[in-house]
Amino acid sequence: MSEQPLSGGGPVPDSAPICPWCSAVLPSPAEERCPSCGAALREANATEVPGVTRVDHEALLRGRMPAQRSRGLIGWISGEYEVEAPTPPPGTLEPPANEVRREMLRLELAALEAEVQARQTAADALAAAAREAASVPAASELDVTRDAAADVATADVTTRDA
Repeated sequence: MSEQPLSGGGPVPDSAPICPWCSAVLPSPAEERCPSCGAALREANATEVPGVTRVDHEALLRGRMPAQRSRGLIGWISGEYEVEAPTPPPGTLEPPANEVRREMLRLELAALEAEVQARQTAADALAAAAREAASVPAASELDVTRDAAADVATADVTTRDA
């Protein structure tokens, strides 16, 4: 059996070209489109596709990293040295104004006072818990405990700031 059957009907000789999409017999092997279904049989510009079938030299040149210049003594002698970054405009590196400094110090003192009060509250709570666990101490002992806790909190704050 030397003939191929087609989906559309009768036998076709072996040498006749066939459309791969619809299996229709083509009039010649050089056809670019199938006369039956209109499918593209060959690409019009299939010889060269930049980046696929040939190397795109322009894209390589665009993406190329600049050559690094030599540095060090030889670079300095040849004149290939880095240019320094521009200096910042005057006034950008000055210390803050006096009003800003006063506000910063005020905020720092307020934070220290809040920390001392928190430690004193914690010491009072600790003393109250100890009082409940043991017998009730005399009032003079409570004042000594509160003063000692305040002294410890103040000493912690001053040593941390120093």
